[in-house]
Amino acid sequence: MKKTFLIALTLGGLTSCLGFIANQQPADAAAWQVIKTRDYTHSRSALSTPYYVNKKGNVYMWNLHHTKRLHNLKNYPRTSFWLEKSVELRQGTKRKIFYRVSSIGNVNGYIYRGYLTKGWNPARSLNNSAELEQQLINQLPGLESDQQLQSLANAYGENITGDDFDEYSNMLDRVLGPQHKLVIFDDQSVNPLLQSPQNYGPYVKTAITNALQTKLGKSINDLQNWRMGIYAYPYSSSYYGSGALILMPPKN
Repeated sequence: MKKTFLIALTLGGLTSCLGFIANQQPADAAAWQVIKTRDYTHSRSALSTPYYVNKKGNVYMWNLHHTKRLHNLKNYPRTSFWLEKSVELRQGTKRKIFYRVSSIGNVNGYIYRGYLTKGWNPARSLNNSAELEQQLINQLPGLESDQQLQSLANAYGENITGDDFDEYSNMLDRVLGPQHKLVIFDDQSVNPLLQSPQNYGPYVKTAITNALQTKLGKSINDLQNWRMGIYAYPYSSSYYGSGALILMPPKN
């Protein structure tokens, strides 16, 4: 009887051990394995093409092997992302393509590509920026609007400050190369501007003129046929009257 009890106890302990081991396996077994990788960090077309999340509710951003959730993207409903890598991952018999993406605010990680759509996030807050930008374009005769530069200028509108500004500048360096010029303009006459918003164009033209002279030593007339993209903070922003101008020399 005692011998039977010991055998039963031993078998019970073995079963518990096996159960413990089995419960530990899924963390490794569930990890996705890398099959193929494609790097886009040196592709100017990829770096200048934004994406946004097209799925409602919980959408998680993961580390490479999907052993850790990094972000729940439902918390970033207005954010646009840029493609850095494409990876094909395998988990058992399943294979999927995931994109490593990052935002200007340094939200980065891997997400299933089916959850992303090319283009600017339609929920991004631009308010009346487009209208103000058109006023400024009218104040800058001789400069040519450029679709790519405008897309990059729009990205400036995500309240870039501090480290985000450095990351934005680095992104412009990668996408446009050393020829581009980034000019930040700030109209110091904000109070009269708020009182007379119909005078927005002339007021901010003065700010742009001053910024061009300070940063580049050039006037607007010196930039004939240069290409540009421009972002203007909307009336509702505390930065109203300020913005960013991206410039590239004329095409040969």
